[in-house]
Amino acid sequence: MSARPLIPRRKLFGNPTYVGAKLSPDGQWLCWAAPVDGVLNVWVSPVDNIAAGQPVTRTRGRPINWQTWSPDGRYIMFLNDENGDENLHLFAVDPRTMELRDLTPFANVRAMPTHWSHIVPDKIAVSLNDRDARWHDVYALDLTTGERSLVGKIARSSITSGSTGS
Repeated sequence: MSARPLIPRRKLFGNPTYVGAKLSPDGQWLCWAAPVDGVLNVWVSPVDNIAAGQPVTRTRGRPINWQTWSPDGRYIMFLNDENGDENLHLFAVDPRTMELRDLTPFANVRAMPTHWSHIVPDKIAVSLNDRDARWHDVYALDLTTGERSLVGKIARSSITSGSTGS
């Protein structure tokens, strides 16, 4: 029996050509992740001219692995942690102006977007562990101003560690 050649490591673990394409709410734009200088970044193009795609981020550290449109289609939201500590920050970039903002600029805090809706298109729910690293409280986050308001706290007493349910 002849030996089969190994699949090159870069094919299995290297960057994809593109990944995670998302259509804007108005159906006019596409965003996706693709490499810029070897690191996955967010790209955007008109839906009818993908070849005109341009990167709207240029991160050099950790790759951007998740992106999506805000409910109103004004921003592309994405998560990134520059130093690999898993404390993800939520960013918004305006694809028309390339203005980039860190919506959760807190040290040692992990942001997790949880809900968004076209009914309230300028706000999303985001979980942050800014009060206690173990628990993520839920905030309403205004995508335009970056202002946040507490929606609910995760109470330590409501979570029992190691409980058997009896």
